[in-house]
Amino acid sequence: MLTKIREKAQGVFAWVILILITVPFALWGIQNYLDVGKEAPVASVGSKDFFQKDLTRAYEQYSQSLKNTDIDEESLKSQALQKLIKDEVLLQHVNSLNLVISDETARSFITSLDYFQTDGKFDKRQYQALLNSQGMSSSEFISRIKNALTMEQFQRAVVENSFATQYDLESFFKIQNQQRDVEYVTVALKKITEQPSDEVIEAYFQQHMD
Repeated sequence: MLTKIREKAQGVFAWVILILITVPFALWGIQNYLDVGKEAPVASVGSKDFFQKDLTRAYEQYSQSLKNTDIDEESLKSQALQKLIKDEVLLQHVNSLNLVISDETARSFITSLDYFQTDGKFDKRQYQALLNSQGMSSSEFISRIKNALTMEQFQRAVVENSFATQYDLESFFKIQNQQRDVEYVTVALKKITEQPSDEVIEAYFQQHMD
């Protein structure tokens, strides 16, 4: 379900929102509440602890979105952990600012997702069936959607209100459009016709050990 929703999301912000939704889906299931006390957290953000299982599942989600890249496994795990931390920091920050999204806005977003639609219309039965398969109530899902939309609201406010001075623009294009003239000369090397013997190499090494 989560993969198909992500595939149908359009635009950068929609992708960000759905990643924020799918990570909690994957990470904070019922089992997380049963045995978290048996191990030390791999990271903590405020009162929120992340455990190895959280990192493993986040890595699986993150690696799916970057499956066509050549990034090694350890780097992906590190990036997945950093994303978990950054998302939680952002969520706690927007909550501290008392930013909110109305229930109507969240419902409108949900009904606009293609995967919950049949013949171009929101299909309540399909929606409920998918939530049931995740063991999640509609109110819980809406709550997570509201968190994701609130975080996106904050990010959009920052991005869309940014500006650049004339000096910044001129400097950017000056660097982007600058050119270099390069000259080089090819020096022919004398071909090696004889290889030094092992004894000569060892003698040279002993004389130049420093």
